[in-house]
Amino acid sequence: MSPSSRARPRIPAIISLVVGVLVSIMAVASLAGALTDGALLGVGLVAAAVAAAAFLLARCGFRLANPVPGKEVRLGVVMWLVAIVFFVGVIGSMAAFVISSAMTSQGGAGTAILLLLLSGILTVAGARVLGIASVRRRAVESS
Repeated sequence: MSPSSRARPRIPAIISLVVGVLVSIMAVASLAGALTDGALLGVGLVAAAVAAAAFLLARCGFRLANPVPGKEVRLGVVMWLVAIVFFVGVIGSMAAFVISSAMTSQGGAGTAILLLLLSGILTVAGARVLGIASVRRRAVESS
């Protein structure tokens, strides 16, 4: 059995979808609460960007699970999505935590920590989708 046939891209795709829904809820709640607590604005914007990237990663994972001839997943796109999740999600939530702590916003700091955790999970799931896509591409090129 080759590694490309054992890989299950649907699992990281489902994880990305679930994380995307959770982060979307966080983004809406943070942006709605930004009227009373200004520190939530940064967390909400970072969460909105992470949610968009999560749904795109889920789409790439589901496309790998159900391949359509002639519409392969492009490695560059998946690589950019993983980089966006890492830099915007992980590093952005750390910056939002520092800003929220400086503004003494407990809600902003707590939301930033939760966003950091979900962005880390999404980064690992995205890296798994990228690994599966690259293994399958190498298998197609070697055939």
